[in-house]
Amino acid sequence: MNKKGFSLIETMVAITVLVMIITGPVTLAANSLKAASTARNNFIAANLAQEGIELIRLYRTNNVIQCTSNCDNVWMKDIRNGADNCNGSCYIDAKTFTLQHCSGQCPFLNIDSNGFYGYSGGTVTAFRRTISVQNVGGTSDAFRVVVTMNWNERFGNQTIVLEEIIHNWIQ
Repeated sequence: MNKKGFSLIETMVAITVLVMIITGPVTLAANSLKAASTARNNFIAANLAQEGIELIRLYRTNNVIQCTSNCDNVWMKDIRNGADNCNGSCYIDAKTFTLQHCSGQCPFLNIDSNGFYGYSGGTVTAFRRTISVQNVGGTSDAFRVVVTMNWNERFGNQTIVLEEIIHNWIQ
């Protein structure tokens, strides 16, 4: 008897081979999308963390520039004392240059239509920046600024921490 067509085993083997051929590129594409998204968010978070350090440095410099007398201990004014300070955790709005103490978690950053990040106006992002200023070695001439960026993406919670020690450069 002369049979034409595929047997069940030949069909199963063909489907298995086809599935293995398709699965590889699909998995590669999915992993590439995940890596691209993670890299993009890591880049944004690292820059926002650096901006947090720069904002504290600018706030410090502004304190010195605005001082008119007895300026030895004014360099950390409002950063380490006052109602809105970074003794626990705080945030600084880059647009309004206001320092606010965080009670609980700091708010999410927003992005405006021009691509600038801040805390007022725009669309809420997944990024949360927390700034903390800690005394180094019990001296009042050096402080550790710690900026923590937290965000949640499809692949889980992510965190970047950036630290810098700032000194009293007025002396």
